[in-house]
Amino acid sequence: MKNGAIFISVILNQVLGFFWYSDFLFSEIWLKGIGKTADQLDQSNPVPFVFAIVGAFVLGYGMNWVFKHFHVKTHLEGIKVSTILWLCFCAFSLAIHYKFIGYSVSLIALESAKELASFYVVSLMLTTKYV
Repeated sequence: MKNGAIFISVILNQVLGFFWYSDFLFSEIWLKGIGKTADQLDQSNPVPFVFAIVGAFVLGYGMNWVFKHFHVKTHLEGIKVSTILWLCFCAFSLAIHYKFIGYSVSLIALESAKELASFYVVSLMLTTKYV
């Protein structure tokens, strides 16, 4: 079990989320897509952050299990398997859910791309030999 790599990937995924949804990158597009303003977000509510952290651990341990059973060793193998996992278990699930809510394709693409980046972060950590 690559506990250190998973722990680091959890931290990196929180950093990724911070920048992804910040003014540095996509906050304006994301807020428009969800139909809210920055003032309407409750930054004091810790529950979404707890879910993000728990979800990052679940992703890390789940991908670790898959990588171990499919003997994924290199970064390239990890990226390939991560892309398949994301496509099969994340991208279309998000797309279906978000389309029924009524969100735009551009918001779905933004959210899906962030999740793909999260999968890649975990993959790169799990296939790094020094962690």
